[in-house]
Amino acid sequence: MLTVFNSRGYRKTTMAELATVPITPRGDRSDRWEGVQHADLVAEIQRGFEAIDLTPKETRLSLQESGHGLVGAFIFDTPEQHRIEGAPMMDLACGFVHSNDSRRALHGAIGTNVSVCGNGMCSGEFTWSRKHTNRLELDEWVSDGIEKFADSMDQNKVEIEELVGTDISFHQASSTLVELGRRKILSWKRIGQVDEFWRNPPHEEFARSTAFNLYQAFNEVAKRTPMQAQFRTLRQGFQAVKDVCLN
Repeated sequence: MLTVFNSRGYRKTTMAELATVPITPRGDRSDRWEGVQHADLVAEIQRGFEAIDLTPKETRLSLQESGHGLVGAFIFDTPEQHRIEGAPMMDLACGFVHSNDSRRALHGAIGTNVSVCGNGMCSGEFTWSRKHTNRLELDEWVSDGIEKFADSMDQNKVEIEELVGTDISFHQASSTLVELGRRKILSWKRIGQVDEFWRNPPHEEFARSTAFNLYQAFNEVAKRTPMQAQFRTLRQGFQAVKDVCLN
């Protein structure tokens, strides 16, 4: 799932327009500051993904009216090697945010649940950032983030496959729900909603009593929480399900 919020003062744009937008002058900022040309940033991120055989099937770009800020995202099909039997297919996305007026650094986020906004929010399963300072090498920043994400994807696949293959009892499911409350990951009201999704799954493929489908029930509810805390909630819930159901 990809969510791109256009804050006030931002509008949709194209690579052709971005190529004409100059880097904001340094002005009275420190000599250490270094701007980034918007089109160069987008092209470098795309090249980084193409280097690992991922070509975007959709690109979304928004430019601040002043020309300072950029919000963008790529959407990809999930690579074959990361598809998991028994788990639903979700598109992979990369979102990025930056501004040449010193309001925010370069921020990138990659995953299947990514949100970016002109207010600086950039959230996903994996995030990385870099300040606008001297010796900023875009290719190194991009490749470093993508490489670390690929490593985390490999580990994540192993863990999800284990959840998919683990049948759980009613007692284990109940213990997991209690643990979600004990760790204050969700309110007890929302935990009741997780229980409802678990008992009455909205999709037929979630009917089997596995640890992964319990996490999917949790996921359905967690996506309703405030965006600022949503990704922390998803990570904490994933860990709670693993701790109870796989031990």
